[in-house]
Amino acid sequence: LKRFRGRINKKKLRWGVIFWNLLGANLLLWLSSYFTDLDLLDIATPAGIYAGVLLSGFYCFANLWTDLRFFPPELRMSKVLMGANVCGGLLFSVGGLWMLWNYDQVRALMVLGFLLVFSMFLASRIKFLYLPRSSS
Repeated sequence: LKRFRGRINKKKLRWGVIFWNLLGANLLLWLSSYFTDLDLLDIATPAGIYAGVLLSGFYCFANLWTDLRFFPPELRMSKVLMGANVCGGLLFSVGGLWMLWNYDQVRALMVLGFLLVFSMFLASRIKFLYLPRSSS
């Protein structure tokens, strides 16, 4: 965000992110040694499906929308690239939903629905970041 640019030291931020990830990873490894029924693959699989496959489909559709919405006609993708984005978005989206269904069926799709509704709620709440400041 523009208003935070220059306020945060990049080296401190980088080390903070590294420390946060190392702390989380070590905590998971430590917990998995005490709870033998906890399989780390059960934690990574749904995250990989959501973040890897479904978000790739979303990115394909967002790429197409951004291209049509913001670029002038002479800079837009060709029809072949638009078709590739649509095909890729459909394959990733359908494939991701199929993988979620095979992984955990109804519960995984309920989590996906909750994430979508929660994201829309958050998006409606952060509109203030893009509105101009009033003079009062």
